[in-house]
Amino acid sequence: MMSRNLLLLAVAASFGSDLSLSALAQGSLTPPGAPAPTMKTLAQIEPRTPISALPYTIEESGSYYLTGPLFSAGPGIIVAASDVTIDLMGFTIHGSQNTNHPGIQALGGEDVMLRNVVIRNGGITRFGAGVLIQNTQSGSVRDLVIHQNAAEGVILRNVGSGVCSDITVENCTITDNGSDGVRLDGSGSTHGNRSHIIRNNKISGNRENGLFADNVSGSLIEGNVFGPQAGTNRLAIRSGLSRNLVVRNLSLGNTNPLFTPYLFISTSDTRGPLVDLSGTLSTTNHEAHPWANFAR
Repeated sequence: MMSRNLLLLAVAASFGSDLSLSALAQGSLTPPGAPAPTMKTLAQIEPRTPISALPYTIEESGSYYLTGPLFSAGPGIIVAASDVTIDLMGFTIHGSQNTNHPGIQALGGEDVMLRNVVIRNGGITRFGAGVLIQNTQSGSVRDLVIHQNAAEGVILRNVGSGVCSDITVENCTITDNGSDGVRLDGSGSTHGNRSHIIRNNKISGNRENGLFADNVSGSLIEGNVFGPQAGTNRLAIRSGLSRNLVVRNLSLGNTNPLFTPYLFISTSDTRGPLVDLSGTLSTTNHEAHPWANFAR
């Protein structure tokens, strides 16, 4: 009997030891903390530098953005580096209408030109030129309202032996500026200003021509609406010594008795037919042409 009791005690002791060891082997019962974030922040995806005062000079590649509407008595934003994006964030920069001070200017040199400059999403008013891009290869000017500047709305220009090429001006409203709405100025080396796209812009009320292309080649001028320009005897589109494609534009209310229908296009340019008829438009002649330019 005693042996049986001792055996039972030994078994019970062994079972208790197993329970104790099992209890000691369990992990912590404290709940884990909140999960760590797995998405990248905007700064990690696209590091951006704020612009909170003017004048502002950009000397390093990167993405820049406006923090609010800004004023400058001098120039606005000066781009002196390649691979730059400027997002105005829907805000407007204001100048003092000094013709020597552009709102945003990208100035490449004759030997070292800028590349890939993007300007977008906001307003530019009361500077000299609204946007001046010089000796720069590739870039865009998009979704801007450029108005009431003392000189041109947008200038794409090459100087000396430099090249200005492959710039897109698109979806902009360019109005009430003191000179041409858009000027493509190839006054530098021959064929140094080329291969631009000027598309889907609204251009009106400017003191000179809606668009002036001078000694520019290989550019597409398409789908723009040219309202009445403010100067006397001004043209919707004026082109000289240029070789471009001009199609599907609309000119409204421009009056120049020397040039009918108020588009003076270089004989070197290629263009869709010009339709300036009044009354009911035909569906069988030029009016039905898919590349027609219309003037009323």
